[in-house]
Amino acid sequence: MKDGFDLLSAIDDSQWLELILHNPNQPIPEGAFIPKLPPDSVQLAFNGSAGVSNLRSGFAIYQQIKAAINAWGSRFTPESHVLDFGCGWGRVIRFFAKDVRAENLFGVDIAPMGIETCNSTLRGNFRLISRSPPLDFPDGSLDVIYAWSVFSHLPEALHIDWLNEFSRLVRPGGLLIVSTLPRSFIHESKRLKAEGMFNHPWQRAAAESFDDFDVALAAYDQGHFVFSPKPQEEYGMALIPQAYVQKHWKQYFDLCEFIAHPPGLAQSLIVSRKLK
Repeated sequence: MKDGFDLLSAIDDSQWLELILHNPNQPIPEGAFIPKLPPDSVQLAFNGSAGVSNLRSGFAIYQQIKAAINAWGSRFTPESHVLDFGCGWGRVIRFFAKDVRAENLFGVDIAPMGIETCNSTLRGNFRLISRSPPLDFPDGSLDVIYAWSVFSHLPEALHIDWLNEFSRLVRPGGLLIVSTLPRSFIHESKRLKAEGMFNHPWQRAAAESFDDFDVALAAYDQGHFVFSPKPQEEYGMALIPQAYVQKHWKQYFDLCEFIAHPPGLAQSLIVSRKLK
């Protein structure tokens, strides 16, 4: 007799999205667990949006990460151990619930509200962490670590500290997939500053990111790590060029792919494999 996970794993991603959206026209397999949706206030605190559009955005991120895993991973099964680093309220990790068994899904975050929300709405293993390593996982215990909109905000030294920690945690041949702000972010920030009109706090933060946008662009094009300590020294705006990854990540991970403009997503994606 199939359990709830087996029933969910048999459906396709589009059907799964409709179940997550709680579409009444999509029948729920008997015995299957469908993640609950937290209050709009929780979603807004993390993403600046809520409801259907926010979930669809999470689904698009999930599909891109899943495609990268399938393209570059040596194995990805319900028994794979997957970590969402910076899981927030579970916007992305909830979609992996049909691909990976709950006991093998892990999420960590520095925000207590995010971890509390995950524990009350999802199935998996969710832990509160500090801003700096280490994490409480054994060496080589993870097949995949992904981080959406985390490395896009970490200062250079801290991002290197986490790379070192991830190289301890990921098994040989396993994957690290992270997002970073794209080069176009500098152009968009310059435009926002010139217009001086902001519909959201993040737009103001972007406009105030760099004192000289041309200098920031030149640094990016020269392969330098570009970081603005705004809005916070420990959580600002970070842009990691492909050339930087190729030069500075190689002692930890091999670069598989740098996706500058993933379809429908606002950040670039770095796909890397643990050195054997």
